[in-house]
Amino acid sequence: DLPDVVFNGNTIDDIQIAMDVGAIDGSSNVLALGGFSFANIRNDATELPFLSGVTYDVADLNNMETNGILFDVALHEMGHALGFLSQFMQRPSQDHIAFQSATDPIFTGTGATAEHNNLFGVTEAGVPMQSNGNNVAGGHWREGVYLNEIMTPSIGGSPNPLSRVTIAAMGDLGYTVNTDAADAFAPSTAPVNGAPITFSEGVVHNTPGVGPITLDTEVDAIVIVEPDVFDIASGESVRKGFED
Repeated sequence: DLPDVVFNGNTIDDIQIAMDVGAIDGSSNVLALGGFSFANIRNDATELPFLSGVTYDVADLNNMETNGILFDVALHEMGHALGFLSQFMQRPSQDHIAFQSATDPIFTGTGATAEHNNLFGVTEAGVPMQSNGNNVAGGHWREGVYLNEIMTPSIGGSPNPLSRVTIAAMGDLGYTVNTDAADAFAPSTAPVNGAPITFSEGVVHNTPGVGPITLDTEVDAIVIVEPDVFDIASGESVRKGFED
């Protein structure tokens, strides 16, 4: 349990994730966006967010449901909304990302690293993360290692399990977690079915007032309308496309 936060006169218990369905960019490109502002993190040792947002593109919503991936896209985005973001993971006060080389970032949280090493029977210094180029870490586990795990960069079908490694990483970020609640996950035998849908790394919105998404109060979800949750240019996004 996290301390309550009073925000604009409202008490937020743990975290409020605002969910919305709206127009983003039409069919078959960006499916959803999620993230939070550094202005909406707790002023304590954890610095965990208390207000985050996720928007799904209305043009892709039916296809996501038909293809059986809507739940997994939602779970993936909620991971980002809780703090599974490269900029948040490597902020100066709690830097959990190291580079073994310019294109080999790892997540060094002790809990996730222990689960990773146990899963693979290795003694590595951290969990391999996706690289977005020279000395830039992507906010996902490395696709070639974790295959269909929920926080990898692409989804090719179902299932997409939530592993002990991801849950432990949330513990490293400051949450109280139960790794025994994880889904069964064995990367050596994980299936990747159908055309993959890529989760594209973005950045955390850290500047107020830059073209925010307005959350629709008519959507059938718990919604807080705030001008500084996240914006199209700077949220974690889910892009539909074929990998080479």
